[in-house]
Amino acid sequence: MKQRIATIVGAIGIIAVGVVLYEQTAAGVAACTSTIGGLVRALDPASARDCANANVEHDGGIAIFIVGALALLIGLVWGKRR
Repeated sequence: MKQRIATIVGAIGIIAVGVVLYEQTAAGVAACTSTIGGLVRALDPASARDCANANVEHDGGIAIFIVGALALLIGLVWGKRR
């Protein structure tokens, strides 16, 4: 029972980290994908690098969120089987 609770609490923490990372990078990704962002990326290599980093961080936030959701699901299902 204690392992199940620890798994669920840990999974909720992982989900929270994923949501925070997603929220922190959403504005940067939106700016990079706009028309003006495309023009700036074409003219400035540093901006292109920053946009690439923002996209990776954004996708990482989604991936962390998914991992947390899977851990939560496993914690809930695994606890019921025992």
